[in-house]
Amino acid sequence: MGQSVGYLLLGSIFDGGPIAIKKSRFAMPMLLVPQSTMRRFSLFILIILISLALIGISPTYAGPRDQPNPLPGWTHSPRFADDTSQQHGIVLAGKPIERGSPLIAEVDGNTSNGNEVVVGGRDGRVYVYKANGTLLWSKNVPIVGCADTALINGQATVGLLNPSDTYPSVLIGYGGMITTNRACDGGVIAYRGSDGATVWNFSQRTFDDNVTPEGPEQLYGVMTSPALADVDGNGSLEVAFGGFDRNFYMLNSNGSVRWYYHAADTIWSSPLFTNIDGDNDLEIIVATDISANPNIVPPTQDGGFLHAFDTQQRSPVRIAFQTGYIWRVATDQVLYSSPVEADLLASNTGTEIAIGSGCYFPTSSSSKRGKWIKIFRPSDGTLLQTLNAPACVQSSPAVGDIDDDGLLEIVATVSGDASIGGDGKSDIVAWDPTNANPKWTMSPGDPNSGSNDAFGGDLQSPVIADLDGNGSLEVIAANFWSVHILRGSNGQALTYQGTSGPSLSLFAWGTLKSTPAVGDINNDGKLDLVIGGMNVNNDSRVIDHGLLYAWTDFHLVLGSSAGSQRDYSVPWPQFRRDARARAVFTNPDIVVSYSKPWTMIIPTGQQTLSAIVTTGDHTPLSWTAALGTNPNGLLTLTTTSGTYGDALQFQVHGNGRALGTYTGTIIVSAPDLPDKEITVTVEVVETVHSIFLPLVVR
Repeated sequence: MGQSVGYLLLGSIFDGGPIAIKKSRFAMPMLLVPQSTMRRFSLFILIILISLALIGISPTYAGPRDQPNPLPGWTHSPRFADDTSQQHGIVLAGKPIERGSPLIAEVDGNTSNGNEVVVGGRDGRVYVYKANGTLLWSKNVPIVGCADTALINGQATVGLLNPSDTYPSVLIGYGGMITTNRACDGGVIAYRGSDGATVWNFSQRTFDDNVTPEGPEQLYGVMTSPALADVDGNGSLEVAFGGFDRNFYMLNSNGSVRWYYHAADTIWSSPLFTNIDGDNDLEIIVATDISANPNIVPPTQDGGFLHAFDTQQRSPVRIAFQTGYIWRVATDQVLYSSPVEADLLASNTGTEIAIGSGCYFPTSSSSKRGKWIKIFRPSDGTLLQTLNAPACVQSSPAVGDIDDDGLLEIVATVSGDASIGGDGKSDIVAWDPTNANPKWTMSPGDPNSGSNDAFGGDLQSPVIADLDGNGSLEVIAANFWSVHILRGSNGQALTYQGTSGPSLSLFAWGTLKSTPAVGDINNDGKLDLVIGGMNVNNDSRVIDHGLLYAWTDFHLVLGSSAGSQRDYSVPWPQFRRDARARAVFTNPDIVVSYSKPWTMIIPTGQQTLSAIVTTGDHTPLSWTAALGTNPNGLLTLTTTSGTYGDALQFQVHGNGRALGTYTGTIIVSAPDLPDKEITVTVEVVETVHSIFLPLVVR
């Protein structure tokens, strides 16, 4: 079917250059990379390695001292030679954090001690830190003998894989981005949240060597965040991700292969679980790359594909290229961005899917195609709207009502380097989905020098939150050596830009290439902001180590205008929005969810059941619970109040009841939110009480 073609661009972690890989089994032989090109590429790598050594020497800092307070416990000691007054940042044991985006989630199974933060370093080390800044556990992904320097390039996900599990699992993709000697394996590994013990490991190299007809590959990295969902309602979570081995995988909760699709090209985009047909099962949206080949049927063009697939178990497990999907849409550019779902267009019934382009074609020109975000109808893939961008949109969109008008906007970071057709600077851009042209555009400048990372949209993405709790939303994105905060309504900078703006800065002593995360980590009712990075300070205690920064108390320093939305709302708090990487916008209502099926043996006894109370937009909340309908004392509340993520516990009593069906209700209330009514149905049969708690989580 033709030969493999390699494409590689390696950029310094300090200068913000891109890292990109593209290869296709179906590329035409005339596109093979000649040895002269590879020699030029080797020289390019050498130049960059020299620049790495030079750029990190003795920087002069102007803005690091104007930071918000660190989250208690998220500091270091002793003091560095050039440091903030409060010594921001936890020094990690391993290498710097590069493209590994942090995740805020409940990991250890203990909701009383706050949330945990998960992040992966470029050396393949995974860290889980408690809310108080102490290390819960750290593990190295299972790669031995790999010379690559970027082994974790995405965000972890967290979920209770099976109803019988005691603790959530942490899943993270790993593998090299540039090594092609097959020593660098890749895949997804699941760790037990409480202690980091391996639950299972899916090795792409092992699978490709032993199962796929294509056989061994040269590259196995996983850039995508594994998406988790219970696709068929059986209580277990399925796992979906794509890899540089040109396969998209759907795994069962135990790590076995449910099915896989041979995409014939690399996969950079994280998938999206959604229901496109209104039945009881979820489907999955998958974006892949492709190169032109007129010799296959049907012929392919340079660009990408957006697909929708069923998620049911398949036999055989392999889905051949260009087969097996519900629908497929071709685009004129690779798809490095990840799809998100929200109700964006009033003209279309239901929700829509939005995704940005990548930045690769045409290979012979610096004027790249793909200056857009496209909006599709989920049921059939119909293109509904194209939003114009200054340059390629490699980052993934975030969604929220940033201007307080009751309608959702889209925000993304757009790379602007001249080599890809930009104006030399990256931009943070917002759109009204009904208007093809941007609502506002802002080019961030580093607080130290005003410098802009021209590849600031190189997969890192913005998030949206009300950081200071006054009812208005901020847009937050990393660029160059700092995290920038913008006023959502107009893009005005709320942090110092090197030449103008407020004195506030969130400075991180090295180029940031990941997406920050926002959440109430320690359950104090205020939002915190986290990002992983480094510190290039010439100090032996910190040089070549990762740092994990966490800022808080934004209400004391941010100074944004007040708005009418719920205080501390977080419509898009992290890369794929929530711990399962669902990337679906939901309204700020009370969400009550359970993870275990409940049964009870009769004729005697009672059973204690529980459900977790959160909000659709991840907003902190204080809630109360009361009994509604309660025939003959069917239900008793064990807990009557709690905060975000706490368990609502109640007892179901079956003693002495006649055969039949009984229904009770529980009302959960929170300030400024509509009440949530939970219906508990108990069917009394000869031997078993079957208890169901039907819930809506959107």
